Amino acid sequence: MPQPAGEQERPNESTVIQPSPTFTAEKWDQIGDFRIERRLGAGGMGIVYQARQLSLNRLVALKVLGSALNRPSDIVRFKREAQAIARLHHPGIAEVYFIGQDSQLSYIALEFIDGPPLRRVIDRLRSARNVELTLDNAVRESVSQPEVGSPQRFDEPTQEFVKASTDPKSKQPQVLSPEVLQLAGREQHIRRCCELVRDAALALAHAHEHGVVHRDIKPENLLLDQECRIHIVDFGLARFYEDVTVTQTGQLVGTPMYMSPEQVSGRVDVDHRTDIYSMGLVLYELLALCRPIVASTREEVLRQIVTKPLLPVSWRNSGVANDLEAVVHKATARDPDERYSTATEFAADLQRILDRQPVQARPYRYALDEREIVAARPKPMITFAFAFFVCGIASLMQVPFGIYYSASVWDVAVTTGYLALGIASFPIGFGLLSARPWARSLGIAAFFSFGCLSSALSVWVVHVAMRIEERTGQIFVGVAFFAICAAAGFGACAMLYRARKWFHFAQQVRNEEVARKPG
Repeated sequence: MPQPAGEQERPNESTVIQPSPTFTAEKWDQIGDFRIERRLGAGGMGIVYQARQLSLNRLVALKVLGSALNRPSDIVRFKREAQAIARLHHPGIAEVYFIGQDSQLSYIALEFIDGPPLRRVIDRLRSARNVELTLDNAVRESVSQPEVGSPQRFDEPTQEFVKASTDPKSKQPQVLSPEVLQLAGREQHIRRCCELVRDAALALAHAHEHGVVHRDIKPENLLLDQECRIHIVDFGLARFYEDVTVTQTGQLVGTPMYMSPEQVSGRVDVDHRTDIYSMGLVLYELLALCRPIVASTREEVLRQIVTKPLLPVSWRNSGVANDLEAVVHKATARDPDERYSTATEFAADLQRILDRQPVQARPYRYALDEREIVAARPKPMITFAFAFFVCGIASLMQVPFGIYYSASVWDVAVTTGYLALGIASFPIGFGLLSARPWARSLGIAAFFSFGCLSSALSVWVVHVAMRIEERTGQIFVGVAFFAICAAAGFGACAMLYRARKWFHFAQQVRNEEVARKPG
């Protein structure tokens, strides 16, 4: 079984602090050089315990990852990542003391941070009934009242599990109480949020300079100690461990809510800017005290990350100034090239906010991104819209011919109809390309009108041909023109009918956008 480098001689049993009575494990009361005292929490990777390193008689946070890595290539990569993380020494990063595995499991010993995760602090602020509650006070409350889980029995009858509602109304953000809204809008709270994220961004910058990317920044991985200083935990290795254990299944690992668009889309060139995106989302949630992305399913969360812009943070917290909003949304830009190039730049802009100086980020301009609608557009719709433009041009070309041969009120009416149809064709065509419901209805009506006008024009051409005694050629042209226009009209109606699912999808996307907006 591996032992830490430079291990001292184990002290006598009389000097070893015995396990806390709260720890009830029957098998694993000691792992390597670490004696487990109590359970701190659990996550997707494994369980975190408060433990004592026996050789040095110090408290650590022991993360038990699970089954040991077996493939030699995975072990080599695991060691390489471990050595890179061991070089990180920053006040804002929980130090890694020991990384190893025995015959059955892998584990990591980390610096013990005696404080709550940021997630618990945010939840406490969301439930506040006192507008004077501050972020620091919420941290101290969590330290004095640690979270304790209730015992569960699994040999009792199974109760019915009620799934979350899929009603669109359930996708609305939870309405914050007036006290919470007032608390979030206070300058003291906003400045404290900027200070915390600035410190975390500087810690990230230190890691990035040493070539280490976290890739799983979220409130659960940000701990606050008793002095309300922020510490980043689970750097690199935990996420690496998940990656190598699900490689064969191809599953998407991690917390989808804070994944960057490039992580969701499966890009292989994920770099340090993914951490900047996730940290920007953390700042968004700290300021708004609600989740940046609201959805009822994992798949919908992933779709929103890739396709939908974030709502302006000032819509959810009116106390957020334009400069701070610009900083938040520059950090959370979907295109990595539009984000801060380094975490140091992100921290520098937050410092400018605290110093009340102009920031480098440009103002955020929110608009519905319709690339999701365009991506789902049936390919024949492009041809159909082009044909619509051609028919509009053809209608306009009939106007000079009609003016030249106009001899009655009927001729003038047909000419005016072609003029109106030609002018209306262009906005209708563009509306069809973007799946506007009104364009679909007007498109059918326009082609129906085009067919009627074509019939009238055919009669008109025959009438003119009989007057100028060139009946055969002109009659053939009139009948052919009517047949072509009639076929185009029937084809247009059929195409719009087949594309109705796309129009309904586009309308659903726009309705979801309206539902996302507060108020």
